[in-house]
Amino acid sequence: MSETHTGPNTTSVVQLCPKCGSASLSTDGSSLVTPDADVSCKGCGWSGRQGEVIGAVFQHQMGSDEQILKTIVNDLRNSVAQHLTVPIGRFLLKWGFINRPIDARELSRYSVAVAQAMLRAIFETREQMEKERTHGG
Repeated sequence: MSETHTGPNTTSVVQLCPKCGSASLSTDGSSLVTPDADVSCKGCGWSGRQGEVIGAVFQHQMGSDEQILKTIVNDLRNSVAQHLTVPIGRFLLKWGFINRPIDARELSRYSVAVAQAMLRAIFETREQMEKERTHGG
């Protein structure tokens, strides 16, 4: 596990679907979100206006949304590097994706790609699980 990053308290607002409580909301694509902006829930399919969304204020020490995402990505990348680089390297050698002598930069590039794909799969799975939860699946 990676260390917990602490810093100054940051106040954030999580936006939740008023129907199912999911945080998996999407907007109409505009960069300026107003109370009249269209919003929909990826979990239950609810759609309405930004002004109907539930906002919960909380404090944390993880920084901005971008800093949190960067921390998540780095944590997974470090886990892959620590625990999966050797098995990934064996797999890549076996199937001819890399050759001996192994180029560390090449292997690192593959490991980063694996970590990125894992994170995408984690987020997609979470979204699917929320849909199943709200639809009783």
